[in-house]
Amino acid sequence: MLFEMIVAGIIQQSTEAPLQENYLPQIPDKISDIPVVEEVKKVYNKGQVVKLYRDNTNNCYAWVVKKGYHPVGRGMARNIQTNSRYPKVGGLVVTYESRAGHVAIVVAVGNGTFTLRESNYVKNWITERILPINYSKIKGFVI
Repeated sequence: MLFEMIVAGIIQQSTEAPLQENYLPQIPDKISDIPVVEEVKKVYNKGQVVKLYRDNTNNCYAWVVKKGYHPVGRGMARNIQTNSRYPKVGGLVVTYESRAGHVAIVVAVGNGTFTLRESNYVKNWITERILPINYSKIKGFVI
């Protein structure tokens, strides 16, 4: 009906950009609805990895420092001092996911889960994952 009215000239077709409300139904409700880059199809440590953009830092500790964080601890990420058992948006998560440990930025907190953004989990990429707050490899959080 709307199409016929536009064709008949009863309603003029707008040249303005569509309103944001038109896009809201297209936003996925959960991470499993987001298409994954073809070459990253396996699950890493209970979290699906989503590649965001290339980055050659290849050092998670150096990347969080580059982003303006100054974690207390020397040498490896596993040596960073944590001060919380719970995540906070804008804080850091420290894990024992490798011999050197791993550090990432918490970008969202959900019901029993949190989303982290990280460097060097997949070489040369900044990635995001959703992990359960009770993930066994978490050392702690810096809030």
